[in-house]
This record gives sequence, structure tokens and C-alpha cells, in this order.
Amino acid sequence: MTVEDSIINKLSKRYNKPCNVIKAVIESQFEFTRKEIKKVDIPNINEKEDLENHKTTFRFMGLGSIHINIKKLKAIKKNIRKKNDISL
Repeated sequence: MTVEDSIINKLSKRYNKPCNVIKAVIESQFEFTRKEIKKVDIPNINEKEDLENHKTTFRFMGLGSIHINIKKLKAIKKNIRKKNDISL
């Protein structure tokens, strides 16, 4: 049994809910974040204003937060270009 399974089992007993429900609740916040980040059209965002139409901060209880800003996005785009140049 993995650590994750152990935690899910403990929560399942504590809240009297099936393990699959507990797992779905835990994963739902990450699924939302994944969907929102995928909405960001990275190639077409060049200015801070382009990011304003997207959710850019995600908070996770007990873990911290993720924030996307134009500086980070430009660094990501630069790394993608580098990777593409190397693989050619």
C-alpha cells in the first residue's frame, strides 16, 4: 500500500466516505488548475494585458500557490524555442 492509499483510507474512515470519493475530492483542485492552465494560449501571449483574461493564480491548501506572470511565461516560451532548436 502506498502512502497516498494510506492517507486516502484514513480520510475515508474519518469522513465515512468511499475511497474513490475522497480521491476525487483531492484530485479535483488539480484537475481544475490543469484545465485553466491549458486555456492559456502561450504562443499568442506577449504582453501582460494578454494574460488578464486568464486565471493566473492557483492556491492549494497546505501546499502553497502557483502564479503565472508574463516574466515566467516569456521564460517558458524561450525554453520551448531552445528545446525545439536542439531537437532539429
